[in-house]
Amino acid sequence: MSKKPKGQKAIRLKAWMQSLLFALFAIALSFLSCKQSTDSNAAPGVVQAQILESASYLPANVDEWYTYRVLVSDTRYLPDSVRCDVTDPNGRPLPSFMLYDDGSAFALSTPAYASPTSQDIAAHDGQYTRAINSHLLADSLTGNYRFAFRLYGSVPYALDNDGLLTVSLQNAGPCLIVSYPHDSVFAECFAAETLTVHVAPTEADQVDSLRLDLSDGSTIVNQAQFVASSGDTIWKLLLSPAFFGCLPSAQNTYHFDYVAHTLFGEGCTQTGNVASFANGRPTVANSVMPDTAYRGAAPGDSNLIVATVQLHDCELTGSTTFVGAGNEPGVKFDSYRDGNPWSHGPDFFLRDDGAAPDAVAGDGIYSTWLKLLYSDSLFNNLYYFRFYAIDCAWPGDTTAFVYDSVRVLQPGHAPLAATPGHAGGRLGISVAQGPLLRSARSQ
Repeated sequence: MSKKPKGQKAIRLKAWMQSLLFALFAIALSFLSCKQSTDSNAAPGVVQAQILESASYLPANVDEWYTYRVLVSDTRYLPDSVRCDVTDPNGRPLPSFMLYDDGSAFALSTPAYASPTSQDIAAHDGQYTRAINSHLLADSLTGNYRFAFRLYGSVPYALDNDGLLTVSLQNAGPCLIVSYPHDSVFAECFAAETLTVHVAPTEADQVDSLRLDLSDGSTIVNQAQFVASSGDTIWKLLLSPAFFGCLPSAQNTYHFDYVAHTLFGEGCTQTGNVASFANGRPTVANSVMPDTAYRGAAPGDSNLIVATVQLHDCELTGSTTFVGAGNEPGVKFDSYRDGNPWSHGPDFFLRDDGAAPDAVAGDGIYSTWLKLLYSDSLFNNLYYFRFYAIDCAWPGDTTAFVYDSVRVLQPGHAPLAATPGHAGGRLGISVAQGPLLRSARSQ
C-alpha cells in the first residue's frame, strides 16, 4: 500500500480546519445577529410615524401661519426630511413644502407660502415641522386641498391614513353672537336654569364650540361648555349652583364671557353681567353612630365603628373631593370625653368619595371610620361628637353643629360607672380613612 505524501495530508488538514472555523464563525455570527435583533429590535421593519399637529380648516382670507408637524417615534431611524405634496381643488400640483427636524437652524427659501425657517423647536427629536401661510397658499382659490406627507430615509415608513390629509381653505370671517343673557341674578341655591346663546358664523364657516367663562375681571374662576341645540347656531347650557363653587357672594364683581370658536379658527366673544349671586350656606344633618361600641379586647387590638353625616350645600352638589384634610375646608368633627375639653385632630374629617366606609360617591352622605383602641385605663366612657362643615377657604361659610354620642366599653371590665377623665389626657380614639384603613394619629 502506497503512502500519501505528508504535504498533501497537511494541506487537507489545514483545509478541514479552515472549513470548521468558517462554520463556527457563521454559527456565531448568526447567533449574534439573532440576539441583537431580539435584544434591541435592530431589524426595524416598517417604522411608524404620525401626523402630530395639523390644521384641517384654514381661512383663505387671513394672513396667518399654521404649523404642521410629523412625529417619527423610532429616533434611531430618522428620515432626512418629510415632504408634503400639495394638490389644489382643481387637481393641479402646487410646489411641495419640506418639513425638517433641525431646530429652526437653517434658512429656507421655497415655496413662497412656507415659513422661512422650519419652526422646529428641538433638533433631532423626531418631530419634523413647517409652518405655512394659508392666505399665500390659497391665492384666492378656495376649496379642498390635498396634503400628502412622504418620509425619506433608509428604511420604509408608515403614516396615519397613508399620510393623506384633506385641508379645506375658505374665506371665513369672525362669527357673531346674536343673542345671549345680558344680566343674571342668582339667588341662594337657585333652581338650575338653561342659558341660551345664538351664534351666527359666516356662510363658509361653522361654529364648533361655545364656552362660558366665569371671570372676576382678571382671572377665569370657572368654565363650562355649551352644547349645540339647533345645528351650529343655537347653544344651551344647564347652569346649577355648583358652577359658582365656593366663591363668596358678589355684587357687580363677576361676569360671564361667552366665547365661540369656528372650524376655521375664528372667534367671537360677548360679555354678560352677573348682577349678583348669593353663596348658599352649608348645613349638616342626620348623623348616624352606634349607641354602644367596644374597644379591642387585648393590647394591640382595635375595633372600628362607622360615623356618617349628611351635608346639604347646593354649591357642592356631587363633589367627591371635599374631604377637609388638615386645615382645608370639609366636613369635620370634634370629640369630647367625659370631663376633658373638645379635641379636634387634623384627620378628624369625613369623606364622600365612595371609598369604604363611604357607600356612594357624591351622594351628600359623608363617612369615616372611628378606630377604638384597647385601653388598660379607659373602661367605660361616654364620647360626644359635634359634626359641622366649612365649605370654602377662609372666610368660608360654617354650618351649625350636629351633636351625637356613643358609649365605648372595654371588654372584660364591668360597665358600672364612667371612668374619670385621665389616661394621660389622650382621647382614646383615632380615625381610619380609606379602604386600607389608613390610621390617623391618636388624640
